[in-house]
Amino acid sequence: MKTAIMAILALILVVGISGCVGKTDSGAPAPPTGAAVIEEPTAKINLVDAFAKIQESQTKAEVVSFLGEPLEKQTVKSNLEYWYYESGTDVLQIAFDPDTVSAKRLY
Repeated sequence: MKTAIMAILALILVVGISGCVGKTDSGAPAPPTGAAVIEEPTAKINLVDAFAKIQESQTKAEVVSFLGEPLEKQTVKSNLEYWYYESGTDVLQIAFDPDTVSAKRLY
């Protein structure tokens, strides 16, 4: 009797554990519920080309249209904002005053 109960409990445990490991259609394990999935960027930005393309008086929307969202934004005072893009060892800094490009630097 004791052996039968132990066998049943072991079976329940195995079934319970195997049910916790979900798989997606691709066969890869599913991320845990509520976990953030970090996707790798599809293509690196050529910041040298972007630097040449950016002109003073371009709007934030125009910059986002060809560069995407910046890696970081910093606001200085109430009207000056810096955006940063990074690709490899290159860093592009764009200054907006208030909504148009006022300066750019490539490091």
